[in-house]
Amino acid sequence: MSAYAGGHFTEVSTRPEVADYLQRFGGPKPHHGKFRVGGGPVERLEGNWQGELIVIVFSDFQRACDWYGSSASQPLLPLRTKISTAEVFLIERVGDDHCATGVLTNVRVR
Repeated sequence: MSAYAGGHFTEVSTRPEVADYLQRFGGPKPHHGKFRVGGGPVERLEGNWQGELIVIVFSDFQRACDWYGSSASQPLLPLRTKISTAEVFLIERVGDDHCATGVLTNVRVR
């Protein structure tokens, strides 16, 4: 089942290191990843959304993990954390039969 790597970048520096990072990043293609959301306009409906959202899709969770932990990605981590503030995550896609109320099976109502 496909999986996603996501990053919510709340602060991104305008220092020259940003261009260096982007040129060295190279993207997720070697691990069969594809950008699905890439910092486009956001229409905020609720809350205090700030920043940029990046979403990359992979064919499965293992490929997403391999990409994040790769020898191409990990050396760039200190540079990315120097030039930005972000929450970064990997998450597996839910099945087509997913039901939002399914999370309630382990919730005890008082």
